[in-house]
Amino acid sequence: MSRQTAPYISIWDSLALTTLFEHEQIATQHAQKISNYITTRLYKGDAAIFLQETEMEWLHEINITNRAIEIVKEKCRLCTSKIVQTVESGDRSTTKLVIELWDGKKIETVRAPETYMIRSREIIGVP
Repeated sequence: MSRQTAPYISIWDSLALTTLFEHEQIATQHAQKISNYITTRLYKGDAAIFLQETEMEWLHEINITNRAIEIVKEKCRLCTSKIVQTVESGDRSTTKLVIELWDGKKIETVRAPETYMIRSREIIGVP
């Protein structure tokens, strides 16, 4: 069975981004600059820029080459999966999410508010 390759690279995957730049013969320091920029913006609580700008114009704020910007826009995506279903529990304490990955496979996860998770741990005796 052969392993599928994702059609796009996640901008959040710094190793994959570095590998892409090596393959495209672009200085890998540009991948590090992108990762640092993303981390800094997230640390400052400014994640909205990544969610609002689908064209990744924020790349022009980083001191990287135009070729690096072109490659990222062509071969990378901010999100390589999508939420295809949400189901809220009757008491609204949790939400089940079905997430479709780039290869069509789906995973389920449950989102629970921190207070609910803490209470659940206390009830079942988890430290």
